[in-house]
Order: sequence, then structure tokens, then C-alpha cells
Amino acid sequence: MASMASGGGRVRVRSLSSGIVLTALVGTALAWGGSPAAAVAPADAAGNSRESVIATYQSTLLPALAVRNDWTGSIAGCVPGTTGTAYQGATLTAINYVRGLAGLTPVTLDPAANRTAQAAALIMEAEGNISHFPPSTWPCYTADGADAAAHANLAFGSSGARAIVGYMRDDGDNNAVVGHRRWLINPGAISFGTGDTKRSNVLVVFGGEFAPVLPSFVPWPTAGSFPWQLEPLGRWSLGRIDGDFSAATVTMTAAGKDIPVTVTPPRNGMGDNTVSWEAVLPKPVSATHPADLLVSVSVAGIQLSDGSTVTHAYDVNLVDAAPRTAPGRVPKLTGKWSGTEVRLAWLPPTDDGGSAIKDYVLLISPLRAGAAKSYRCTTATLQCRFPNLNPKVRYRLTIVARNAVGAGAVRTYELGAPA
Repeated sequence: MASMASGGGRVRVRSLSSGIVLTALVGTALAWGGSPAAAVAPADAAGNSRESVIATYQSTLLPALAVRNDWTGSIAGCVPGTTGTAYQGATLTAINYVRGLAGLTPVTLDPAANRTAQAAALIMEAEGNISHFPPSTWPCYTADGADAAAHANLAFGSSGARAIVGYMRDDGDNNAVVGHRRWLINPGAISFGTGDTKRSNVLVVFGGEFAPVLPSFVPWPTAGSFPWQLEPLGRWSLGRIDGDFSAATVTMTAAGKDIPVTVTPPRNGMGDNTVSWEAVLPKPVSATHPADLLVSVSVAGIQLSDGSTVTHAYDVNLVDAAPRTAPGRVPKLTGKWSGTEVRLAWLPPTDDGGSAIKDYVLLISPLRAGAAKSYRCTTATLQCRFPNLNPKVRYRLTIVARNAVGAGAVRTYELGAPA
């Protein structure tokens, strides 16, 4: 069992693969033969544009994440209950949002699969744990729920749309082959089933029909612009239904420098055949509003079903998709007195709200009303001077940074000439 952070808490996720509790279930493994022929697969198209990625993240995913969990069930009496249309719709929206980023067709929710997934979610809620094979001794056990658990992604500590984001991140040592992710962006998927309680999600991802699809590469993060907020903590992947990645090598570069990469031994049977790897990306200066990072990826040594061996290359531009906000507080301010004048200097906020600081507003007023004049300074620089102050008066000083969104948090100081 792996533990992964989602939202504000810790989340356990589990799915099934080849009898090993890791990520989802075994499918028909494909073996490819033939002599290798050197070739290069066409690079991905430009992919998603920066503008569309930011717009859809804010207009589609963020509202889905904000929908309230309205589970009606109860452990007492083992009532599976349900969640409302809005909450289930938000889960589906999150699923189709990530599929859309990958250029895949949307899926639907199957009512019958929803019902069994809900029964499975109740079992996990009642036990306070997750298992693909819950024993009949677990509280609120039902055969339908147990069957759904064996065909599903499982999360505990997260539900609804937030569980979908967690499945795509797929962090934790047991999830290195990213099975949860692979089932969600399985190109042939037609429908899923979802069940939620306050603390658990069960997403039935296989057991029904799959649509026939032509082989294509499916990377995560996807080619083109991609939200920094969904970057999977360095755990990247590339899938293709007819790809043999057993001899694949991965190289990544950013800003002209190689990115350290560790490839995970592939395991087939979970959606598309896939190779995943751990990348040590440069750490953004701002975690809240990181700057763009263009990453070039090349995966070599991929053997296809026609016997050819290809290299697949693509670029990912990680962009800040979060809504812009007012800037944070000015972190530090220093002052130097000279007679009746004080010169002030400060550092910019560590968080500019995702929008450039346009100016700073400083106000100086006496602590005791009427004891002296008040002064204001508005500047785009990181310094300001106030002449004609009374060195015998103590002042209140406030400073605030402003960007296109508005004024940030105010920082207040008490100011007086040295004795």
C-alpha cells in the first residue's frame, strides 16, 4: 500500500496488477518480435497551447475540485447511499479533463458500475482501509462491493474529483509503474463507475468493453503546455498499446541542462504498455506561481509490433495555471535615519501572485494622532525616502505590494529615530 498526498491530507491508493497490489489489473500482455530497424517516431504535435491549458484548468478542473461531497450513506446499518448528480458529474469532469489533456476521447459513467463501486466504497469507509480483495469479515461487506474492488482504482483519504488528481499523480513507492494513471488515460476506455464516501473513492476502470484504437503514444505530462499544478512530482510516463519498453532509455533536458532520470522496469497489463521514470526537475523559485519550464523528453529503444525500434521525442512546457492573486507580504524592510530623513529599502514578496509587481505603497503616520504630518510614497522601485520627519515622534509605517489583481497583504512597522 502506498500513501500519497492529496488536498490537505494523506491518501492511500491501491489498484491491482498481475496479482500484486500495486496499480490496476492484468490484461493480455503483448510480445513483439522481429529485427530492430532504426527509426524515429514522429514527434508529438505542438500539443496544448499555453492559453488553452490555463483556461481549461481554471474553468473546468478547479470548479470540479470545489464541488461539495454530499454522500448520503452511513456505516451504521451499512447504508451505501450515494452522492448527488453534481458530485458524480464533477468526478466525470475531472476524468475527462485529464483525458482531454492527453488528446483522448471522453468516457461516461455506467450506472450499474456506479452502484457496485458505491458498495465497495462503503466497505472501505467502514473498515478504514482499502483492499482489492476485502475479506468477508470486513464490516459492510457485500459480494458486489468486493467484485468492484477487484476491478478498480482505490483511494482512501480522498474522494471525487480530488481522487482523480491523486490517481494521475500516482506517487508512493508501490505506484512506480503508474497503474492508476494508465487506466484513466487508457485510449480504449468507454465507461467507468465511481463510488464515494466521505473518505474513499472506488473507480471501476475495467471489466467492461474497450473501444478498438490505433496505436499512438500517450505521455504524461502531455506534450505542449501542461499545468505545473498537475506535474506528478517527477514521476513521468509514456505509453503505447503496441510498445515494448523493456529496453527503453529516457533522457530529459531543461534550460540546456540534463535532468537526472531513473527508469522504472516496465510492467504490462494496465491500460497501455508504459514506461515510467523518476525525474529530478529543477525546483521552481515560487511553489505558488512557478515560472514556465520547457522540458525536452526523448524515449529511445521502443520496439513496436511491426519489428521497428523507434525513438519518441516531445516537449513539455510546464506553465502556471493557477488563478492570479494579489501578491504576498513584503518579507523584509530596513531603514536608515539621517537627521530628519529616513531612507527605506525592502525585498519583493516571494509570491507575486502570478502577476508582476507594478508598485509599492508606503504610508507613514504618527502613532499619536496629530503629533506630526503623514506621508505617502508610491514607487515601482525597492526603495523610498521620507524627508521632513520629526525625529522625536514615533510613526507607524505600512507597506503593501500591488500587481494587476490588486493590493497584497499589508506589513506594518513602528518607526522612530535612534535615541
